[in-house]
Amino acid sequence: MMSNASPPYATLLQRSSAFMIDLILFTLATELMVRMVYGSQVLEELLQGNRVVGPGPFVIWNVLPAIAVIFCWSLVGATPGKKILRLKVLCKKRLAFPTSAQSVMRYLSYYLWFLPLGIGFLGHIVVGFLIVLGVSNKDRQLVHDRIAGTIVVRLAKKNTQREKPKL
Repeated sequence: MMSNASPPYATLLQRSSAFMIDLILFTLATELMVRMVYGSQVLEELLQGNRVVGPGPFVIWNVLPAIAVIFCWSLVGATPGKKILRLKVLCKKRLAFPTSAQSVMRYLSYYLWFLPLGIGFLGHIVVGFLIVLGVSNKDRQLVHDRIAGTIVVRLAKKNTQREKPKL
């Protein structure tokens, strides 16, 4: 008999924590790649306020992480941060990993969160509204989830107790 119970949706705190873990991991990985390919000269140029010439650093800092995140969502339903916190991104209709198109749409929709921040106080009001919109619906879908048709769920904890051997 099938249960009509909804899946255990991830909270905003769990999702934000996973995002911060991903941000740290991807920042470390991309900085390491830039240093391996270009040396520390690129970072020194940026710290001095100079522009970095060439597409290489842009690709490493922006395109590679985007591809990695989309790949993770489509193939395993989680980025490293979500995996660590036992969260999964799922297609809302199929309750399966999102399609590649949904993952791309979800990633591009993240920029809706960041666009308003460039317009000062009004931007904070818009972002606050987007958060309230996300935590006030029953599926806990944030704006990028609604656009892509995805949900984020929390997996049940594994049973860590060992069974007694049967004799």
